[in-house]
Amino acid sequence: VNTVNDAGQTPLHLAASAWNNLACVKVLLQYGAKMDVKDFEGNTLLMLAQGKSTSKLIKVLLDAGADIEERWDDMTPLVYAASRKNPKYVEILILHGADVNTKNDAGRTPLHLAGALNNLPCARVSLQHGAKLDVKDSHGNTALMLAQTLGSKRGNTSELVAFLTEQEHEVIACTREVLK
Repeated sequence: VNTVNDAGQTPLHLAASAWNNLACVKVLLQYGAKMDVKDFEGNTLLMLAQGKSTSKLIKVLLDAGADIEERWDDMTPLVYAASRKNPKYVEILILHGADVNTKNDAGRTPLHLAGALNNLPCARVSLQHGAKLDVKDSHGNTALMLAQTLGSKRGNTSELVAFLTEQEHEVIACTREVLK
C-alpha cells in the first residue's frame, strides 16, 4: 500500500492527484496508506491533490487526518492553494483548521498572495475567515500594497484595491468606535 514509484509517489499520491479517484483513495486509506509521505520533489499529499482532485476528495483526505500545516518548500497547503488562485480550496482548508494568517518564507499570507496575484475571490475568502489586513511581509508590504504594485502587473486591480481599501476603512472605523 505504501510502495513508491520512481518519482517517490505512493498509490495514494496517484489516486488523489493523477487519477482523481475518490473510491480508490478511500480503499487505500482503509488499508493503512500513509498520508505523510512526500514524493522525491518534496510534494505533500495535499499539494499533489490540489492539482486535479475534486473538493470532495480534498475533504476526505482532511477528514482522514492529512496534515493541514505540512510544508513543502516554504508553503503550507493553504499558501499553495492561494498561490494557485483557488478560492474553493482556500476555503476548504481554512474550514478544516488551516491558519488563515500562515506565512511563507517571504512573510506572505494567503491574503498577501491574493493581492500580489490580483485575486479578489481569494482575498474575499481570506478576509471572511479572519485574515489580518495589517500584516506586513518581510519587505514591509501589506496585501493592499502588493495589490497596488505586483497585482497591477496582472491586469486591472481597481476592484481588488477598492475592496481591500474598504475593508481597511471598516477596521479603522470599528477601532475608533471602540476607543471612544
